[in-house]
Parts: sequence; C-alpha cells; structure tokens
Amino acid sequence: MSYLRANGVVLNVEVRGRGEPTVLISDIGEDLTSWCYQARTFGSLHFLLQLDNRGSGRSDCPPEGCSIKDMAKDVLSAMDLIGVDKAHLVGLGLGGMIAQMIALLRPGRVGGLVLVSTSSRATEEQREVYEKWVRSANDGHDRREISRNIVPWLYSSWFLENERWREFVIKARGSRYGQTCWEGAAAQLKAMLDFDSSERLGDIASPTLVVSGSEDRITPPECSKSIHAGIKGSRHLQLRAGHLLHVELPRSFNQAVLGFLAEVEGCPAPDLGPGPPLPCGGCLGL
Repeated sequence: MSYLRANGVVLNVEVRGRGEPTVLISDIGEDLTSWCYQARTFGSLHFLLQLDNRGSGRSDCPPEGCSIKDMAKDVLSAMDLIGVDKAHLVGLGLGGMIAQMIALLRPGRVGGLVLVSTSSRATEEQREVYEKWVRSANDGHDRREISRNIVPWLYSSWFLENERWREFVIKARGSRYGQTCWEGAAAQLKAMLDFDSSERLGDIASPTLVVSGSEDRITPPECSKSIHAGIKGSRHLQLRAGHLLHVELPRSFNQAVLGFLAEVEGCPAPDLGPGPPLPCGGCLGL
C-alpha cells in the first residue's frame, strides 16, 4: 500500500510485477481489493497498477464531488508519477467508464482496452439500485440488510443458489460496507449518471475487448453489445455470470483478458495453469 498525490487528491495505490503496464480500475464503491482474483495472476505477467478511485477505499473523498473525467485524470496522473507512459486498461462498471474516458482523452497512452460489465451511459437499473444503496446507508440502515438488497444485483442466480453460501456472501459483503465512504459513493454515482460516451465510441481507437455477464441485472448485456457495436474492430465476450463476473468465473475471465492483452502485444497466450482457488471468505471481492 502506497499513497500518491495525483491530480490534486491523495490516492491509495499498489504496484507489483514487471512487464507491460496494466491498470485495473474498480467499480463504484469498490476498492482495489475487489481485484483479488486477478492481482497475483496479472502481476506475474504485467507491471500492475491498482488504485482506489477517489471516494473509495483509502483514497481521498473530496467534498466537492467528482466526474468521470476527474477520475480518468487521476489514473493518468498516477501513471505519470510512477513513470508509465502507456498501459493496458481493464475497467469494470464505473471503472469501465473511466477507462473509456482515458481512451478518449489520451488515446496514445492506452494499449489494450478491456471494458467489463459496463456501459456508455448509466442504466435505469444502476440509477435505482445505487441510489437506494446510498440512501439506505445515509439513513443508517443495517449494513447486513443493505448487503442483502444489493447482492442479488451483483451476482448470478446460480452463484447464490446455495442458501448457506448466499448468507455468507451477504454477511461478507456487508462487513465491507462499514468501511465505505458513502459520500464518495454518492459522488461516484452522480459521476456515472452524468457520463455519456455513446456518441463518441467511434473515436476510441485502442484494441478493445468488451466483456459482459449473461445474468448481469444491473448492467444488462445489451449495454456491452452497444459498446461493441460502437467501437470499430472491438470484440465481445459473454460469460455465464452476473455483474461481478471476475469473481464468479476468475479463471475464465483471467484467461480471456490476459490472452487478449498478449495478442495486443504480439505474444502467445499465457498458460495460467489450474487457475485461482474458488471464491472464499478471505476475498470474493466482497
């Protein structure tokens, strides 16, 4: 864990590995630990940068709020400070919007672009679910109940079909909400609702992989299909999973993304071996 003052805010960052630089950009309200099933594997092949977006984790939560452009500039500033001129970007949800903005602002600094469970503009489902999520927290609702309401939106039905496992997931995710900056989550939500790249997707020139979950309720697959249609030459991969597909199917996700990045670099696809362990209590991105 390290801290950088980047673009006027203090950001919590982690770097590891060596090779072609890659940045993992998290979803709304999530911190860098949400990539726990990717960090070690990606770091074995790439110089990996992870960060808490402003308003999340241990990064600053500015009272004036933020925009997707602000958060994109945060990432670019962090890259500057650690000496990275160009990097692959992997963004999920809100992170996918940030990645799109970086590709539009500074195309020469983006290698491969991976847009996961994201959209070119916020969906009504995102508006309704996340507004209720933030409002419930601000009203002082029990964090276990907040988790119980949002978990079905984040994971597929098959992932939660075992009742004991489902209750464990709800409890584990609820324990994380006690550390969430709700003002920051509200600011990130407003940034999502104000973002719209739908008319500019054709300007994205980076090699792009769009990844969606067939059971994603909060960012339906149609959102990814729209991005795929808008970015010339992009590819679309759909996995049988929910919104947090990198947690539900980490090995499939890692293999697909790292294989795509290797192709962008002109290298053979890596052999990841048996893959990460099954999701468990210590991680889960919960």
